[in-house]
Amino acid sequence: MSGIDDFVDAPSVEVFNSFTKDQLLVVAERYKIALTSSDKRSKEHLQQLIKAALIAAQVLPKEAADPPPVPVSNVSYEQQKELLQLQLEKTKIEQQTELEKRRIELDMERKKHDVELAKVDLERQRLLLVKEGRISNPSDPEKCDVARNIKLVPKFDETKVETFFTLFERVANAYQWSDVERTLLLQCTLTGRAQEAYSALDAAESRTYSSVKSAVLKVYELVPEAYRQNFRSVRKRPNQTYTDFAHVLTIQFNRWCSASGVETLEDLTNLILVEQLKYTLPESIATYISEREALTITAAAVLADDYALTHKSTFFGSLSRDTPYHHTS
Repeated sequence: MSGIDDFVDAPSVEVFNSFTKDQLLVVAERYKIALTSSDKRSKEHLQQLIKAALIAAQVLPKEAADPPPVPVSNVSYEQQKELLQLQLEKTKIEQQTELEKRRIELDMERKKHDVELAKVDLERQRLLLVKEGRISNPSDPEKCDVARNIKLVPKFDETKVETFFTLFERVANAYQWSDVERTLLLQCTLTGRAQEAYSALDAAESRTYSSVKSAVLKVYELVPEAYRQNFRSVRKRPNQTYTDFAHVLTIQFNRWCSASGVETLEDLTNLILVEQLKYTLPESIATYISEREALTITAAAVLADDYALTHKSTFFGSLSRDTPYHHTS
């Protein structure tokens, strides 16, 4: 639409004459020019009607009338030669304009053809996934319009995985996509290690959005512990304002909470208490608790006691239980 917008900003006859039939219809709609169905049958007729309306509305200047032909008998040979040269240049410009218009039309037709090919390819991929049992075949095709929805999906960037999922989920929630639609659209979007992680899932997991997201985040080491370390290790840069730094802290903390499944005040309380407990424990016990993903302070304490009892014969001989291990951030 940039050509239309440029014309609206700076109307000119040259730009108007280069418009295709579809673009002329858009111009008519922009300037509220009423057209009948018969007016739209011929591009030349349509162009004349719209141009006349734009000239009447003083959007386009009136076209200067062609100068009357100069009698040949009243001009010299040099003047005749110059007139002939001007006529040839005019003809050449008209031909170039016509060729450019045709090139634009062909380019638009090619783009439409490419879009149709992309739709066919996406549908082929969908049918293949249905055949393999990785997704179910929706009873209502309108509920899973991949060709339309894929345009709404942000581009996947392996260096900004968290940002991708944040934007993707905003769009998915706004359009109320089901797990089937989300996982299908992800499969068409993911690249690199993320695509490999998706391919490694079994049929049941690949149909569940949370499983796909978890597998992708894990392959990039974006697990709760990684988010915790990012939050604890972030530092203010010299050229950064404290307001910006506070914003970064908030983002890192929210990512840690989201990855840890924090939804209530009780969840947040357990998250902080478990972290503090592991901070006071020897590294081996803290690692044991982390590997078993204890979500509550009670579960973490039980795991710590189990580990201490199991390793009682060797553990206390080398390290007092009262000696905390200060984990690095």
